[in-house]
Amino acid sequence: MIVYPVACGSKMADANKTDLVPVDVSQPEPQYWLIRPQSPLEPGEYALMMGTQNFSIFPFTVLPPSHPSPAN
Repeated sequence: MIVYPVACGSKMADANKTDLVPVDVSQPEPQYWLIRPQSPLEPGEYALMMGTQNFSIFPFTVLPPSHPSPAN
């Protein structure tokens, strides 16, 4: 399984070998797949691409951590 970062805010990008994100994949149930990066992802836009031809693309965004508002 490969997760590609998306370049320049575009949902279509050409990824090269240095753009690959190592992931762990498990299938706990027949219809469910769990895909987890092996290390935390930096904030930005990514796309999970499945298949080699006629593949599916699932874009997603990683946001920077939010800081809790101070209590009054």
